[in-house]
Amino acid sequence: MRLTAIVPATDEPAELRRCLAAIRKAENPPEELIVVETAARPGPAAARNEGAARADGDVVVFVDADVLPRADAFTRIREAFADPDLVAVFGS
Repeated sequence: MRLTAIVPATDEPAELRRCLAAIRKAENPPEELIVVETAARPGPAAARNEGAARADGDVVVFVDADVLPRADAFTRIREAFADPDLVAVFGS
């Protein structure tokens, strides 16, 4: 299963570099990383939608730009989606 991480970053958050670094060095990181710095319409929801339209992964993971995902976050998502009946998962 291919994961796509989408990071809406429409307000140029100061934490963006740290967020991207945490995603890249996570255990079992996503195969695709999309950062949406501008969107057709302003706001994080529009940026998430724009990123999802560009995604090639089987599972889309939204990570806010001011969040540092745990090292095992993507491993845990992959494990959860081993259940063929699962259609969504939420974490904070």
